[in-house]
Amino acid sequence: MWGKPYEFVRDRVEAFAAYMRADNASGDALMQKWQNPLTPYALIEQSQATMLNGRILSWDWPGAIELFERMKSSGKLPKPLWLWASRAYSELDQVHEAARCLDEASLAEYTTSGSTLAVALLPFFALAGAQDKTAVLLDHLLKGRGALPDYARAYWLGRCLAVAGRKKAAYDTFKGALQLLDSHKFRGEAWRSRIHNQMDELQRIEPQAVANINVVDVLSVPGSATDTDAKAPAGGTASDAKECDIERVWEIYQNAKFVQSIISPKRKSTAVISIVVVTTLVFVCFKFMMLSGDDALLGLYQQLFGMWLLDPHKVLGGQYWRLFTYMLLHKDEVHLLMNMIGLFWFGRIAENIYGTPRFICIFVLAGILGGIIHCLTQPGVMVVGDSGAVMGIFAAVGVGIFRLRKYLPASVCRSELSWLIGLALSGFLIDKMVPQVAAIVHLGGMLAGLLFGSIVSVPKPSYAKASSVRPSAIDSTKVNQSQGLEQ
Repeated sequence: MWGKPYEFVRDRVEAFAAYMRADNASGDALMQKWQNPLTPYALIEQSQATMLNGRILSWDWPGAIELFERMKSSGKLPKPLWLWASRAYSELDQVHEAARCLDEASLAEYTTSGSTLAVALLPFFALAGAQDKTAVLLDHLLKGRGALPDYARAYWLGRCLAVAGRKKAAYDTFKGALQLLDSHKFRGEAWRSRIHNQMDELQRIEPQAVANINVVDVLSVPGSATDTDAKAPAGGTASDAKECDIERVWEIYQNAKFVQSIISPKRKSTAVISIVVVTTLVFVCFKFMMLSGDDALLGLYQQLFGMWLLDPHKVLGGQYWRLFTYMLLHKDEVHLLMNMIGLFWFGRIAENIYGTPRFICIFVLAGILGGIIHCLTQPGVMVVGDSGAVMGIFAAVGVGIFRLRKYLPASVCRSELSWLIGLALSGFLIDKMVPQVAAIVHLGGMLAGLLFGSIVSVPKPSYAKASSVRPSAIDSTKVNQSQGLEQ
């Protein structure tokens, strides 16, 4: 990179190095020079994020909150800053402010994995002393790509136990975290320092903490350590206001996880991948036979293509298999590419919404119904391609997103529907350019998708099953009232 982009990246790297040395002044000086009207807004956002992230790296929680409040008063903040600010508020035991930041972070709008969401919210629940919620998140982070190292899980469990008033169990868990850290090959000095700081703090409060608890048991069943202070004193229990904030953030987590289960492209979609692979292989094989120059292969290509395409006269004459096989054929690379792009993106969403068996049914039946309508209305035109089936998937996804609009962020609905409409219009434009591709098939497939999408059940998030109330922003009035009653 050259010029200003290189200069910004260099300054940002040097700023992070300064923050790691706890030299906030030097880091801020490097980033402040990018806070001017001539700087592109994206770089201004990144420089702000770097300054806030730097204070979190150096564990300067009051400084992080002071900087965040200053940035907030100057205008609208990028979503990630709210997430990072919540960590600082949590560290200072300001649970309500941390919860409000998480509400503003709009986590449901991120296309991310469930593990990333769990990591992002683990500090809030651990530092709020929510042992049951922390246990669920730690269990989620036990395996897979997003798994936390055992010493990190022990560290957060210890912090949760400490906040919940279980000082002895927390101390023993921190000691176990050190043992787990020693078993790893890397030095981990930052983690070691964090753990020792927490142990020192607990020793000032509970100097008689007993060690040698079975760390494996503590990690496997968070919150069940058998120490003598298992019953937390009255002062350690959560207030009504705190419980309200904890439950609200848990709803945010469940909602974000549900949204990602619907729109995340990272989920495995066996049926979609299988259809894409089979259709592409058929196209490649037919293309090879057509271009091979071998008379036998060329004759086989012509025979198969003629037997599989949608010929309305022959379909009405009893060759019903053509209503299925024509979906495996494509006229050229552009036709195949457009259909496979649409299927690969929105097919996975359809499979997430309706499940694999029903997705396959919608795909096949939309293609067949589109073919039937074409045969009845345009008996003189032969067609190929799974455009009708893909349009059926588009329509089913549109209906599914509409039916789930109460649980999906408005920005997500707009984004997905915009892509859907764009691809659908591209498909109709191809109708005008590519012969043997008929719009009536598209229309029939869309009608089938609309019908099936309307009658097939769609999933609901777990909180919606327990309550019909839609998640809303944290009600500070109710929280303040509960605080006043408590006082």
